[in-house]
Amino acid sequence: MHMFATREETVMDDTAQYPKQAWLAWEKLRVVYNVILLTIGLPCLWLLWLLEEYVGQSYGFLGFWCLGTILFGVVANAFFCLGLLAEVCVYRVLGLRMARARYGPFAAGLLLSIGVELALLRRLLYHLAGYLR
Repeated sequence: MHMFATREETVMDDTAQYPKQAWLAWEKLRVVYNVILLTIGLPCLWLLWLLEEYVGQSYGFLGFWCLGTILFGVVANAFFCLGLLAEVCVYRVLGLRMARARYGPFAAGLLLSIGVELALLRRLLYHLAGYLR
């Protein structure tokens, strides 16, 4: 944009920049999202490994849950992209900027992911308790 830009040129430039700014903001949030999920998920895998070592035999859970953890991470990050998509759609259709409002969908998605992760952990521990009897 140059010094004597018309109003239309300024609006067009601003319209092209907002999705890029939103993308950068969501990618920064993705790092936080993944760190939080890994902070919960990796100790769970470590706990599973300890339980299998304590029992003295492998039930094959560790490999199954490692694969499940990778799949969970891929799916969780795919759904994470819906936040950016929703923000850009709201901007394109309604013309509303959601810079501060993006934290609501981010927190909701994070809490949902943590809930799923903890529910899976509960199921794993319940299942493993049956083998430890």
